Amino acid sequence: MFRVFQPQVVLCLRRLGNVVFLIVCLLMGGTSLASGLQVHGVFTYDASEGGSNLAVILRCSKTASGHVEVPSKIGNANVIAVATNAFLDCNLITSVTLPEGVVAIGQQCFKNCSALTSISIPSTLERIRQQAFENCGSLTYVTLPESLQLLEQLAFLNCSSLEKAVFQGDTPGTLGDGIFDGAAPAFAVYHFDGAAGFASSTWQGHPTVNMGSPTPVKNWLVSNHQPHDASLESDPNQDGVNLLMAYALKLDP
Repeated sequence: MFRVFQPQVVLCLRRLGNVVFLIVCLLMGGTSLASGLQVHGVFTYDASEGGSNLAVILRCSKTASGHVEVPSKIGNANVIAVATNAFLDCNLITSVTLPEGVVAIGQQCFKNCSALTSISIPSTLERIRQQAFENCGSLTYVTLPESLQLLEQLAFLNCSSLEKAVFQGDTPGTLGDGIFDGAAPAFAVYHFDGAAGFASSTWQGHPTVNMGSPTPVKNWLVSNHQPHDASLESDPNQDGVNLLMAYALKLDP
């Protein structure tokens, strides 16, 4: 089997979508394509976009289950984005951690991930495209970093268990409509005191909660999906390590 494709063939495959790439890579035993597309574990990625030291996750295998951690580097390439449809219909995944350095989540990226209960978003993220988390019916909590600049329409459409969205900074400069439409009845938007874009008691029709002035401890708590006003003496995991100790030792609470 040939392992080098002519440029026009690669372009044609790109137009057919990421699934074609995954099939081709599997047929080739997981080896590299000339365009930079490769398979790494459950991920198909492209290291040719924007230079050889950058990588974009194109697809996660539907056989992936439980917790999935996207690597920050694959070989010498830094992972900078998760592409359109990358995790589409991966309904065995329960949690995902995106690494620092990722700046974009593509449209419909996590659509129909019905078992996804939590997503850890890095402080570097700048863009969440439309319908990125549509129909993630088990997702209960999301923290949106201060770095976020674009949050497109219907990004969290029909996340029917979502009760809390925490903004660590101002409202993103570019916003779509209906971002949290179809969230849980008790859903609310949380923000810090003085953050721009939260002047009223509602945000896109949803109630807001002012968490007071930002502090390193509060930011750490909400980044780890803990209540902003949680007692540092509490031990939410019942593992003998309270939040104060976890914070001091930089542990996952």
